[in-house]
Amino acid sequence: MTVDSMHAQKEAVGRVSNQPTSSAAQQFADRSTAKAGAPIRSAFLLNPPQTKGKTPMADLLTSKSSGSGGRGGGTRLALLLSALWVGAAPPHTSTRATSWWADLIGLPEPATRGTRTVSSNLHELHSRGFITLTPSTDGRPNRIDLLNETGSRQQYQQPYRTGEHYKRIPETLWTTGKIGELDGRALAMYLILLYYHRDPDTWTWFSSESFRQRHSLSDNLRTKGLNLLVQTGVAQRKEAYVDADLDGEYRTTRRRWYQLMPTYQPPKSPGKPVPKRVGDATDDILNPAVTRRGRTARFNAGADDDPWGSTPRESAF
Repeated sequence: MTVDSMHAQKEAVGRVSNQPTSSAAQQFADRSTAKAGAPIRSAFLLNPPQTKGKTPMADLLTSKSSGSGGRGGGTRLALLLSALWVGAAPPHTSTRATSWWADLIGLPEPATRGTRTVSSNLHELHSRGFITLTPSTDGRPNRIDLLNETGSRQQYQQPYRTGEHYKRIPETLWTTGKIGELDGRALAMYLILLYYHRDPDTWTWFSSESFRQRHSLSDNLRTKGLNLLVQTGVAQRKEAYVDADLDGEYRTTRRRWYQLMPTYQPPKSPGKPVPKRVGDATDDILNPAVTRRGRTARFNAGADDDPWGSTPRESAF
């Protein structure tokens, strides 16, 4: 059954954001000439085939003391993504006050309580091997040196220089203040929708089994994260009843598709446009269905259209 034959109805975007634009984010964006956003390796949020461990993103969201996620996980993720944006260009370092970082990620009371929150989470990122934090000896802010975002503790290199699969996070995540509205669950799902984004017409749905296997995150996190993305206007959702093969029998089931709003899609390539790719008709359970122009398609894992850099297939992970 094609999407055209389904009586699909898009769900209206929820509440309008009241989050003020971060002055730190806007000032940084105004000084930046690349307008390329922050590169993020797909290996950060994706399990290699036939593996059962945690992804670096899932591990980052987890509290080491309790073994489960918490509020700190969202702050750690927001800080790491922000460090990748700020330190994207060589030498991949930054020396800025903790209050600046607190403002950048939209923490309340950035000069006081936000500063303490940032300081503790930067030290946590350091201990987990995502950054190197070097204390200052002359009263200046501590220096942050990026490490590979997979937590390997290796020196940071831009992923397109190492031939690794990656996506780019648009600077609008910061300049619109959205990063301050999204908790860790929503940020994680935003990165996952970015990963599956192919072109402005991409709609994505998730099967529970493949989602858990690929991203080592719970169904509860997926549902709550996607709901918040819709409520804050970062993504939109549509629903339809479809005939699907469930345990060898065709049954009618409700399916939800998600699409990033244009403002939060990956930045456009400064070079030549990339031809749109036709989906492969495969039944690989590891792939979400992606609908494009009223058709339902499945994509082979990892063949990415990102024109900013190298695009090896996912099987290389």
